[in-house]
Amino acid sequence: MALMKTLKQLHDIEGKRILLRVDYNLPISEGKIEDETRIIESLDTVRYLLDHRARLIMCTHLGRPEGRPDPTLRLDPIIKRFLVLMDERGIETAVRKANEVVGQEVDQLVEATKPGEILFLENVRFDAREEQNDPQFSAELAKLAESYVDDAFGAIHRAHASTVGVANWLPSY
Repeated sequence: MALMKTLKQLHDIEGKRILLRVDYNLPISEGKIEDETRIIESLDTVRYLLDHRARLIMCTHLGRPEGRPDPTLRLDPIIKRFLVLMDERGIETAVRKANEVVGQEVDQLVEATKPGEILFLENVRFDAREEQNDPQFSAELAKLAESYVDDAFGAIHRAHASTVGVANWLPSY
């Protein structure tokens, strides 16, 4: 039986593209986040990867958009709060957001992400292939990175492309 590798076993991080799956599926009411615990709990992982100069590509889902873009479920309010919480903890870096999950725009933004910077992908559930654990979608996500880190404890039980599918393509921690 293979044991899950931990983040501390991920070596030679500097300059490497790391796909970090987080669970920022947070309760939002009238544009205000009601519970930010999941962001707070992920910040040690984010800090570790940034301190080791990873090129961090972050992905999460929000709500149930049924496999298509839903303007009310875009990640903008989540990222805005993420930035505030990072700032409160003295974590400084450039953070960009892609308007898509995969594709040419995302490829260009990944390429432009420097060591110690973050790129957020748009809500992974905007692509119907996410919840289907589609192997092609998993491969498209995997090609963005060199390693995969799963910090999405609240979503790990789901057999989706960005949780278990990607782990079939990349060294996973």
